[in-house]
This record gives sequence, structure tokens and C-alpha cells, in this order.
Amino acid sequence: MAVIVVMIFFIPAVASVFFGWWAWHSAALRSSTPLWRSKLVFYSLVSATVGIVLELAFMIREFSFSHLPVPLHPAWLLGAWTSVLTWPISLFGALLGKGKIRWALLLYVVISVVGVYLFLNLMMD
Repeated sequence: MAVIVVMIFFIPAVASVFFGWWAWHSAALRSSTPLWRSKLVFYSLVSATVGIVLELAFMIREFSFSHLPVPLHPAWLLGAWTSVLTWPISLFGALLGKGKIRWALLLYVVISVVGVYLFLNLMMD
């Protein structure tokens, strides 16, 4: 049951990042936006992609190897906090970006935060 609840939130987050890249590519071909906005949205999409990869790695570790003790290795902690850091970066891009891309970034942030909240609640039970 826990896997289904987590996937309900993870799959739309991944889809929103893919939609963001698609929208960025199509907008880059016919863009008249300022260069700083284009760069901001690009780096926000990179941040969202890194966040998705790190969240996926964390979920694979939790669901596949949950019988092992939690590693407190600095690299593992750095990866976990880097994943959390991608949310404000993507939110910043969503607030200052332009077009469909900003909605994809905002959707990624909201879905990821709610999904991680539910994931942590499931792990605490």
C-alpha cells in the first residue's frame, strides 16, 4: 500500500519535469524572452531533474534495502539535503519564469513536497 501512495505522487512529479523540458525546448526555438529568464528556467529545470533522480535513489534505498541500517555516510546526507535544496531553486524558477514551464516547475515542487511528507509519515508508522 505504501508503494502505491508514494507512486501516486512520484509519477506526476516526474511527468511535470518531463513536460517542463518539453516546454522549454519548444519555447527555446521561438523565444523572445530575456536571456536571464531563459537561463533561470534552464537551471531550475536542471535542479528539478537532479531532485527527481535523488528522490528516486532515496526511495529505491528505502523500499529495497530497508532491512539494512540507515547509512549516516556524509555523501548520503548530502544527497538527501541536495534533494530538498532543489525545491526552492525550482520554486524560484517557477515564480520568475515565463510560460508553461513555470507551471511544470511549480507542479514539481508541490507534488514533491506533498509526496515526501506522505512518504515520511508512512515510514514513521
